[in-house]
Amino acid sequence: DLDLSTFAGIIAGGSGGASVEAGDSAASTLWKVVSHTAEPVMPPKGDKIPQAEIDLIAKWIMGGLLDTPDGTAKVKKKASFAMSATASTARPEGPPPMPEHLLLDPVVTPARPNAVVALAHSPWAPLAALAAPRQVLLYHSTTGDLLGVLPFPDGGTPETLSFSRNGALLLAGGGIAGKQGTVVVWEVKSGNAVINLTVKEDSDTILAADITADLTKVAVGGPGRRIRIYDTRTSQLLANIKKHTDWVTALSFSPDGVLLASGDRNGGLYIWEAATGSEFHNFRGHEKMIASLAWRGDSNLVAAGSEDGNFTWWEMANGTQVKKVGSHGGVLALAFAPDGRMVSGGRDGHVRIWDGNGAQQKDWVPSGGSPVLETIFTDDGKRVLTGTWNGELKSWDAAAPEAPPAILTANPPSIETRLAALDQETATRRTAAGQAEATLTEKEKAAAAQEAALTSLKQAMAALPEREKAAGTRAAELGAARTKLNDHLTALKQELEATDKSLATPAAKPAPPTATSAPTEVKAALEQAAAAEASLANLSRAVAEKKAAALRKALEEGTAALTKHDADLAQANKVTEQVKAELAAMSQKMPEHEKAMEAMKQQAAAAKAALESARAEAENGLRALARWKAARQQKAALVLRAEARALKEKLDSAKEEIAPLEANVTTAPTGPQAERLTALRKEMETLPAAAEAAHKAADAAWQDYLNQLPK
Repeated sequence: DLDLSTFAGIIAGGSGGASVEAGDSAASTLWKVVSHTAEPVMPPKGDKIPQAEIDLIAKWIMGGLLDTPDGTAKVKKKASFAMSATASTARPEGPPPMPEHLLLDPVVTPARPNAVVALAHSPWAPLAALAAPRQVLLYHSTTGDLLGVLPFPDGGTPETLSFSRNGALLLAGGGIAGKQGTVVVWEVKSGNAVINLTVKEDSDTILAADITADLTKVAVGGPGRRIRIYDTRTSQLLANIKKHTDWVTALSFSPDGVLLASGDRNGGLYIWEAATGSEFHNFRGHEKMIASLAWRGDSNLVAAGSEDGNFTWWEMANGTQVKKVGSHGGVLALAFAPDGRMVSGGRDGHVRIWDGNGAQQKDWVPSGGSPVLETIFTDDGKRVLTGTWNGELKSWDAAAPEAPPAILTANPPSIETRLAALDQETATRRTAAGQAEATLTEKEKAAAAQEAALTSLKQAMAALPEREKAAGTRAAELGAARTKLNDHLTALKQELEATDKSLATPAAKPAPPTATSAPTEVKAALEQAAAAEASLANLSRAVAEKKAAALRKALEEGTAALTKHDADLAQANKVTEQVKAELAAMSQKMPEHEKAMEAMKQQAAAAKAALESARAEAENGLRALARWKAARQQKAALVLRAEARALKEKLDSAKEEIAPLEANVTTAPTGPQAERLTALRKEMETLPAAAEAAHKAADAAWQDYLNQLPK
């Protein structure tokens, strides 16, 4: 079934598969059979066709299978990524693809951001893609970290972005206005371009593009008013749709890959069969440009936003309009969330979220009234990204858009600019950490002093009850001693009073002897007795007087002692009262000291938290500095890797080309193939060593980059 009479027949191949492989004559069956290097030979009987014709076929294959002199070269199918997938809307197995070790240095760093003309989000990962001059920027949509820079080829500008349904690929369409259109498809994880298609048919930029869920087809459109569908594996043009009457401004494959929606600058809106390019529906519901198209996840409903100020919902089964809402004064952006909600933005500067029935849920102004050119849900539907005419890109909490948004930079600085700023920030953060540490030391010292004072006060208060008890005991002892002394003095006074009373009574004189007739001896005895009695009375009086004197002296001494006891007791009572007063005063001061202590502890705790925060900021600054130093090294390593890869491809290509050339030159020792063989052999003298050296240099540079990454 191989038909070589037409270009299409050659490209289509026969029952044995493709007959030519773009860019690789040695792998092309056609070249093998006409050069008689593989069976069955052509012609089946007779000699080979002239060598010049064989060489011409080889050049045509190596040149990309041009169909016309100014045609588009076909891209050799790359083995690095299988351009096929299951056309499923379900979440793929395994972790969602995220960029790994991509270039982080912007291609250009404009002083101010351009308008956000294209924005896309991975269906399964927190990954946002932003179109910027000459590049596509990849951001973590939750943290705002720059994850990669994808240079757009030939100095062109990307105008449209879309992720594949499995999230593994990112498509960008754009180019140079009035000159050429370009479509690039990158592998998200590696950043490798698996498709780089230049569309020369229109000689103008691409305004809209998308890729099917099974990764087999890419559709493009733009000022040429055509929709072209290409095979992603061969870059073969599969369909050329001429229905639109004005620029094609929006294209989107349904999530299941069955249908293709397209809109133009004149309000035309069509649905096509993706497999054949045949018209499926023609929707007449808008009067001005279709600015945005969005499919609901079930592929049964498509939403169209128009400059006429309306968005419409169309169902696929019967091709009927199920919703039409006037909003924004010009609807420029639409997107569905996984749960069926829709977000829209437009010329009035508002963003609105609609429920699954088209009822408005949220409404806010993201950028001071600047027109909203792009808006889209994140993969989990919890946040909304907005891109505006003034270049602001923000990430909002979809449930609470009044909360402050996260800011994503549409014009990130270069690595060197980041490093210069980070050096300064790191020094500032280190100074702040040092100041925070000094403040903490001061606060901890003050808290320690306050704690010592409080401890001393508590110890003093703890000793006061014992002092009060001792003073009370002393007062009680003095009181008891005073009472005893007072009782003693009372007894002395009573005894003195009795003595004084006895002294105040005159002593009775002894009676003279009455027995005058008594004998002289008796009379003398009586007189002696009377004299003795008188002497005894005098002696008793003298004793009483001495006793009284002794009692008076004892009374005086006791009174003096009592006075001293009274003074001691008063002093003891005073001490007791003083101790009580001290305890009361300390008790009154204790809450103030405790409050001051708590305040000091809080100040110390706050200073400690401030120090930890300052240290964390300093550490984060050092990590950021290390990350961007590593990114600088990575940039150099990527250059070396590209050089090594180019040399390896050149070496592999030379090896593949040499074998058939050697077989041909044996039979035709002169001519272009012989010259080519000579050139290849000369290259092979140095190429293997150069490739090996480049490989080692690239590996060493890459390892250096990995070592510099913050752990």
